Amino acid sequence: GEEVRYFSCAAGAGSFVKPAKVDAGSSLVDALRSKYVTMDAPVEAPNGLFEHLAYTKRGNTKQIEFCGELKVRAEQQLDEGAVDRVVLRCSGVARLGALDATATEHLSHLTVLDLQCNLLAAWAEVATVVAAAPSLQKLDVSGNRLRLEESDDLSPLSRLGHLAANGVGLAKWADVLRLGKAAPRLKVLHVARNAVCGDLEEGDAAAAFPELERLDVAATGLTDAAPLADLPALTELHATENPGLARLAGRFPTLDAFACSGCGFEEWASVDALNAACPLLKRLRFGRDNALTAS
Repeated sequence: GEEVRYFSCAAGAGSFVKPAKVDAGSSLVDALRSKYVTMDAPVEAPNGLFEHLAYTKRGNTKQIEFCGELKVRAEQQLDEGAVDRVVLRCSGVARLGALDATATEHLSHLTVLDLQCNLLAAWAEVATVVAAAPSLQKLDVSGNRLRLEESDDLSPLSRLGHLAANGVGLAKWADVLRLGKAAPRLKVLHVARNAVCGDLEEGDAAAAFPELERLDVAATGLTDAAPLADLPALTELHATENPGLARLAGRFPTLDAFACSGCGFEEWASVDALNAACPLLKRLRFGRDNALTAS
C-alpha cells in the first residue's frame, strides 16, 4: 500500500514505456561489424534488386537496383584495414562496446568517424570512443544529447583536429571552452544549435582554441561576436540564425569568410563596417532573410 514516486514532471508531460519497448542501443563495435560485413555474408540485394519498391510521381512502382554491391563490399573489408572513414548515422550507437583484439585493430585505422543522431548520452562515452581510435582526426557527434560532468576526463579529445557537436545540449560557453582546452589542436569546430553564446564574454577563447580556423555558432543565441575576435587563427565564422546579432563588433584581422543569414543586420552601415572589422574578408553569405534584404 506504499506509494512510490519514480519521477515528477508537468501534467501530461510524462509516460510509461514497457521495458521490452525500450531500445538501449547497440555498441560501436557491433555497429561496425553489422555495416561492414565479410564477403561471404548474405547480400542486401539479390540479383542486384532490393525487395523494397520506390513510388513514382504517377503512382507507379519501380524496383530499386543496387549495382556493384560485392565490389563495394570488397573495398570495405575491416579485416584488411581498408576502412578508415566510417559513417554510422542513426544506427543506435550508445557506447563503445567490448574490445577484443580484432575490434581494437579495426578501430586503430579510423581517421574519420560520423556518429550523428545516435544514442550516445555523455561526453565521457565520446572520450572513450576517441581513446579507442588512436588515429582519429575528425569526429561528428551532432544530434546526440550529451551530458557533460565536471569529473569527465576529456583528454582523449586532444588528438582531434575537427569536431562537430551540433545540437548536443551544450548549455553555456564555458562548456565549449572546456572542449577547446581538452582539444587544443582543433582547427574546425561546429557547435550550432546549442544555447552557448549567451555568456560569450566569459572565458578566454584564444587560450582554448589557439589553432581554430573555422567556427560554426549558428543558432546559438549569439548577440556579440567581439570576444571571438581574439581567436588568433580564425578564418571562417558561421553565425547564421542569430537574430540578436546586429553587427560584427571588434576587429577580425584573419577572417576571410563570414556567414550571417538570418541575423539582425538592419542598417547598411553595419554591412559597410565589415570592411573595417575584417580587412581580409573575401566571402560574405548574407542571405535573403535579414532585415535589409527582406525590405
